[in-house]
Amino acid sequence: MLRGPQLLRRLLRPPPPLPPRHQRGWCSGSTPTGNPAPASKGRGDLLSLRPSELVDYLRCRGIQRCYAVCDDGGTVRVSHPELQDLADWLNSGSEQQFRSHEAILMQLGLRTGCLMTAFLWRTDRGQACILCRLGGGKGIIPQPENRQHVQPEFRQALFFDYGDFLSSLNGCYVAGLDVGVNSQDMANVHVRTHWAVNVPGDMGGSANAAPLLARGVVCALEAMLEHSQMDSLRGKRICVQGAGSIGKFLALDSMQLLLADHGLAQLHVTDVHQKRCDDIADLLSPRLGSRLRVSRVPHGDLSLLAEPCDIFVPCAMSHVLTPDTIPSMEAKIVCGPVNEQRLSDSDCDLLNEHGVLYVPEYIFNRMVLVSSAYEMYGRMQNDPEMEKHFGRDWEHSIGSLVRYVLSESSERGCSTVAVTDELAERWSRKPHPLWPGRARALLGALLENGWHRGRDFWRQRHNFPNTHGYAG
Repeated sequence: MLRGPQLLRRLLRPPPPLPPRHQRGWCSGSTPTGNPAPASKGRGDLLSLRPSELVDYLRCRGIQRCYAVCDDGGTVRVSHPELQDLADWLNSGSEQQFRSHEAILMQLGLRTGCLMTAFLWRTDRGQACILCRLGGGKGIIPQPENRQHVQPEFRQALFFDYGDFLSSLNGCYVAGLDVGVNSQDMANVHVRTHWAVNVPGDMGGSANAAPLLARGVVCALEAMLEHSQMDSLRGKRICVQGAGSIGKFLALDSMQLLLADHGLAQLHVTDVHQKRCDDIADLLSPRLGSRLRVSRVPHGDLSLLAEPCDIFVPCAMSHVLTPDTIPSMEAKIVCGPVNEQRLSDSDCDLLNEHGVLYVPEYIFNRMVLVSSAYEMYGRMQNDPEMEKHFGRDWEHSIGSLVRYVLSESSERGCSTVAVTDELAERWSRKPHPLWPGRARALLGALLENGWHRGRDFWRQRHNFPNTHGYAG
């Protein structure tokens, strides 16, 4: 449901080979060779730049902060005329899935010069299926091409930069743990901003929600087994794709421990890293013995989907369920926490044609967001507000919602995606009972006050010179 990552990938996807930099016309003035730079070619350049090239594009034009915002009439407008091609592309209607974005905000880090981004998909309510009163969005820091992010000092500065970026947004976007980010990174973000969650537990945060996420997946699996009359997890053959990052968090270890306690007949785990495979083998071999199989596979390997099994659990990469892979699948159930498992909505119909049971992952990988949303309200062991998501009594629990979606899909003869999206769309339109439109108001004030020009009202201290922001 969150389209931010897809949009950034579209904007920053690796382009075909380009001519030498001095021929591309990014900067006015002269090229590194001293020759005059040709005029910019517009859209063909802007929408095909790599992240580092986009940074150069912005810096050469003196742009430190910029935005693309959808106004009340549904038209996208941008902060600088140099970005008009981006607005034209979004307004063209050719990319309908991105039209519901309310804002794209970008800033160059003051310490590292790296690109900081925040995609606001819907500011009123983005996680409607889990009854959270939060908007939907995604923050992304493109990985530096020279891999400086693996150096401790640079990495700390990188997340300090992102914290400063969040502080400048005045609360219209709150960042949390995600792919390639750990709790210590979030602690560094938190050093520079109030608007961060998933900070380490010893700082009072919710830290990594891996155990909660793992329990949510198992709850969904049990509901799907019940619907398909396949009884319980006992005696089932399960294939798990990915032994490390699962798209949101490093939750696979916790999930596999839960699965191992259900008396599985076979568990086959694959990963591209040998160390992860060794760690999983060390962790689960004492429990599963010969029932465990761990394999190292090359990047992009999808052979696990065709292996005989009862349940396929995608925990590695997006877009594994496609017209190319679905016909060869032998699993009867697909249930995994990784986001964007399908290439398109039509793939859900194809899964149904081949007798594969599937429900959208955003029903049951909710606990990352739930733990983040509840962080400001305190914490306790076995928190009843958390536990109700795993029970059977609450109508909005993971199991209850999965069972409802499967039942409605069967009765109406439509896909589980259609049922889930219908629920999410209806529930997401209910305004916040206490703060209706608050995030939208924050965003509007931000832009009205000249955020893209480096104006931060909270920096205007008379006893500090030159604290009105920076030019951009």
